[in-house]
Amino acid sequence: MRIAVAMVLFGFLAAGCSGGQVDAASDGPGPPTPQTSVVLSDPIGKAVGTRSEALAQCPSAARACHAVRVRHVAPAGWATVVDRQLTCSPDEGSYRDNHAACRALTTLIDGLRAHRVHVCMCPLLIGPGFTIEGRYQLKDVRLHFTACSLCGAPKRVGAASGLLFPT
Repeated sequence: MRIAVAMVLFGFLAAGCSGGQVDAASDGPGPPTPQTSVVLSDPIGKAVGTRSEALAQCPSAARACHAVRVRHVAPAGWATVVDRQLTCSPDEGSYRDNHAACRALTTLIDGLRAHRVHVCMCPLLIGPGFTIEGRYQLKDVRLHFTACSLCGAPKRVGAASGLLFPT
């Protein structure tokens, strides 16, 4: 009899614990966490000598523009960087067409991760480079690259980069 009662209680416990389905992107009550939410950092202008000169290069429409120190050149200088937000599923962010930007993000990340066997002669690039940082398809991502990183990639990858980093 005790075994039967224990089995019934175990059955209720198992049914209660496995009865609900939780979305993989859920992190508690409220709206689900987006699968992709990133900040894209775009260096603009040219490296300059002072922080104030770098800040003067910020576009008037840019909400998130800042100056970063460039240490790997002599003498050390400053570069201007614009940050843009992008969230996919639902598509929201700092772009005119966030849906197109989400598609371009997938194309660019796939292109950067693809192995290419090309020898490219790239000029010396001074500045901080491009950065994509945040969550991409439920995984943490931090990609840092330059225009030279796209050498040998298909044209669609270059077009995606141009859409995401227009300046």
